[in-house]
Amino acid sequence: MTNTGKSLGNKTISTKIPREEFTRFQYYCAQNGETINASLRRMILSEIDNPHPSKIAGNSMFQYNKNKDNFSWRIALDDETTFSIDDDLPANSIEHLLESLMKAKNERNSFIKKTNIDSVSLPNKLLRRRK
Repeated sequence: MTNTGKSLGNKTISTKIPREEFTRFQYYCAQNGETINASLRRMILSEIDNPHPSKIAGNSMFQYNKNKDNFSWRIALDDETTFSIDDDLPANSIEHLLESLMKAKNERNSFIKKTNIDSVSLPNKLLRRRK
């Protein structure tokens, strides 16, 4: 094997980020007593040593707190772990969320021409085969 003078065991990674983000990252590194390279290496190793799927299975759970007149939002994953998203959601936030969801759902139903409540979305290429 011929040595070309390039490092065969290490590679350099680089990225471009806006100046403001770079300044914030410099501050983050200084607060943690790390160099930029050490922080990046630690973050990269943390991610590749503990990969997380981009999607996870679970359910949102909203619970009403009568004493505070607010809601809590938790996520219950299929592996039986539960995460708290927020324990102090005002009622008007939930009402707004519900209205926004209904509007988006109605827009989708109109787009896919859904009129029956028990209909589901199907690929339209199925219809092309009927000819």
